[in-house]
Amino acid sequence: NDPILLDITRWDEIDKYKQVEQIKYKMLILGACMTGKSAILKQLRQIYGRRFDESEFLAAKAHLTQNTIEAMRTLAIYSDILSDQGKQTAVHPDLREIRDKV
Repeated sequence: NDPILLDITRWDEIDKYKQVEQIKYKMLILGACMTGKSAILKQLRQIYGRRFDESEFLAAKAHLTQNTIEAMRTLAIYSDILSDQGKQTAVHPDLREIRDKV
C-alpha cells in the first residue's frame, strides 16, 4: 500500500467526479400557456436538485391562488355561454348569482 499510489488514485476519482459535475444539459420546453411547462421544471428540481425554501413556497402560493381564481373565472364564463345557448350547465340555483358576478 504505497501512499503515493493511493493519493494518485484518489485524485483520479476526484477528476472523474468533477467531469461528471460539469456536464450541463439544456432543454427547450414548448407548449401553450398553462400546460405545465414550469411544473415540470419545478418537479425536476425538487427530485434531483435542491429543495425549495420558504420564500419560494410563499411566492408559489400567490401564483397558485391566482391560477385558481382564473380557472374559476373561465369555468364561470363558459358556464354562462353554454347557458345562453340553451345547454344545461348544472349550476346550482344558489350559485348562479356568484357565477354572474364573476
